[in-house]
Amino acid sequence: MFPIRVADQIRYGRRLAAEVTPWSTADQELRQTVLGALKAQEFERNVTARFLHDVVGQNLTAFGLQLDLVRMDLENLQPETCARVAEMQRVLESMMEEVREYSYELNPSAVERAGLRAGLDRLVARFRKRFPGILRVNVDPSLKLCPAVASAMYHIAQDALENSVQHSSCSAIEIAVKSTRNGLALEIRDNGDGFDPGDILEGTAAWAF
Repeated sequence: MFPIRVADQIRYGRRLAAEVTPWSTADQELRQTVLGALKAQEFERNVTARFLHDVVGQNLTAFGLQLDLVRMDLENLQPETCARVAEMQRVLESMMEEVREYSYELNPSAVERAGLRAGLDRLVARFRKRFPGILRVNVDPSLKLCPAVASAMYHIAQDALENSVQHSSCSAIEIAVKSTRNGLALEIRDNGDGFDPGDILEGTAAWAF
């Protein structure tokens, strides 16, 4: 409480101060926790991608070559068996393509090499196989993205696209990467079912990263 003179009268004012250091510390701890989780997730992605490429992919390729030899040996002797081997090869090729696609999604270096636009185009092409609606990608060609940022944006877009396809009941999705006054922006929009952000933020703290 402290006195304040208003005209010829003395009034009393009051000020409330609060220590904000604990909040700042909590914010830093939360940031470090999130960054640590992201790094651990990225490490697991890399390990899985290498396993799919170096072990599963190469073994499937070797198996396909062995089937080629069997098919050539049986081509003149047992045509019916040879046809069955060819059918097995078609199934194997489909499996190998799925493994390559999944390895590409997990491995951030693929996006770093090809670029964010190429990565998003390939991501959208994969989702078009199971999403009947409209999928659009709009990336500002003048943007210069470092590989780490491009990889992070790719994975964010991948998760957001999966959520839209599975949960929003939408018929159109747009992925946009552009430059704003506040910096680089990634937007994933759909015309599906929405929600009230107040229902989520009510009674909780909103953290910015």
